[in-house]
Amino acid sequence: MPKKKLECIGDPDVELFDQGYSIIGIDEAGRGPIAGPMFVGIVHFRDDSCSKLGLKDSKRFSSEKKRRAVESKIRKQAWDYDVIRIPVNEIESAINLNDLFDQCTADSISCKGLGKKVCILVDGNRKIKGLPQDIQICRPKLDATSWHVAAASILAKTAQTRYMESLAKKYPQYGFDKHHGYGTKAHFEAIKIYGFLDEHRKSWVKPEKLI
Repeated sequence: MPKKKLECIGDPDVELFDQGYSIIGIDEAGRGPIAGPMFVGIVHFRDDSCSKLGLKDSKRFSSEKKRRAVESKIRKQAWDYDVIRIPVNEIESAINLNDLFDQCTADSISCKGLGKKVCILVDGNRKIKGLPQDIQICRPKLDATSWHVAAASILAKTAQTRYMESLAKKYPQYGFDKHHGYGTKAHFEAIKIYGFLDEHRKSWVKPEKLI
């Protein structure tokens, strides 16, 4: 008998909980900057308690203070969670960033073990290699419609922000607390004056940006 295709049309958390699925949400932060690690948030709630946390996509909070307040609730109420840090040296040496993301994420989830009725919700348009393809649902902007993916987004983003703030204290001349590692005009100007740090993804910087 062919296996029923896993799918949902509306609110993924509600539909999947109603079908008896346990849900894992995955999202990342720090994919685009020219400095600092990339972080992957993984969140697993045992029930629908996540619906009461006031979750939203991490980019939509009006302040970092509010985002961190929700982050604290997620860490207390989630059945399981993880935040993976993918360092700059691995990003620099990776042939394909998607493959590196998949490997690190799959390794983390495999360590937890997957039950018979688990669904993995992934923000974006591609499924994660190394994990069963038939239990994954990927969809662009899923961080705005799924509590689990929103929670994963918040964990990843707060981790990335804290890391860049720590760099700002160590290297205040680069302004990491303002641009969080992204390739802004001010960031490129700082590199011109002070040079690259080990925290920079040097291969990501086009030479014309430093002229």
